[in-house]
Amino acid sequence: MSNPAFNLIGLTQLRNDSRFAGIDGSGMAVAVIDTGLDGTHSLLNSNYVAGRDFVYGDNDPEDIDGHGTHVAGTVGAADPRYGVAPDVKLIGLKVFGNNGGGARSTDIQAALQWVIDNKELYNIVAVNMSLGAGFYTSVSEAAGDIIIDEVRRLEELGVVVVSATGNSFKNNEYQNMAAPAIFSTLAVGAVWQDGINRNIRWGSGGIDYTTGYQILW
Repeated sequence: MSNPAFNLIGLTQLRNDSRFAGIDGSGMAVAVIDTGLDGTHSLLNSNYVAGRDFVYGDNDPEDIDGHGTHVAGTVGAADPRYGVAPDVKLIGLKVFGNNGGGARSTDIQAALQWVIDNKELYNIVAVNMSLGAGFYTSVSEAAGDIIIDEVRRLEELGVVVVSATGNSFKNNEYQNMAAPAIFSTLAVGAVWQDGINRNIRWGSGGIDYTTGYQILW
């Protein structure tokens, strides 16, 4: 099985390394905090175990946008040609509404607390967040913030919190800080063979990476 993107990020090499043989996500779960998750998708339905919609208050994280489903597919599509961990269990936590726009901080807080409360039930080992614009204009403003406290708590529980960088897709630099700047998170950006792609957020004097493009979901 060959996937050029996996070759690029070193996943093919990892899978071929005997020290990591058999690591496929079995017995573990990943929560995707995003636009929702289509648990009926043919490549996801066997791994989908739970969901919650914090915008509309039900247990169906309907994904009108498709971004959360795309992220979940990269994490754990059942076909190893597309999913990094093809046997991992997937949890969709919806914090973006169906009409576009940003996520409310209260919904993000509720989603992170849900992970804390259900970590043992599902053996959640990681959380992925693609949230976009920043929350804080200064370090002092961020002090004592509930989201930061929850991310720190997840770190204490052994849950890796991954935050996508540059998710606003804008050609400028903000002074405010977003989730990838939280010390307890793992900030992730894109690499691609053709250099800087159109989805990278950049401005004068600096480059921030964002999620890649042309990926199947």
